[in-house]
Amino acid sequence: MSDYKEILTFIPLHDNDNVAFGDDLIDGIIEDIFETFGGCTKGAIGTGYWKESSETPVCVDTNFSLSFIVPANQVELARSIVV
Repeated sequence: MSDYKEILTFIPLHDNDNVAFGDDLIDGIIEDIFETFGGCTKGAIGTGYWKESSETPVCVDTNFSLSFIVPANQVELARSIVV
């Protein structure tokens, strides 16, 4: 049996100007993952924090987690879908 890897990514709900991504875009990402790998789990809404550099203010975004299982030889394909 093939080796499998769990992919965990965070999907932001807004762009860098705080404009909400449409439901069609979010649903399309989930559908792409589901159709390509056979399933996924959408997690709870969360808040992400990061700094681009020590001189910039803290950035904050609202996101949800999305996890799915892929064959080890398809990790790069999974990355290309969620990046």
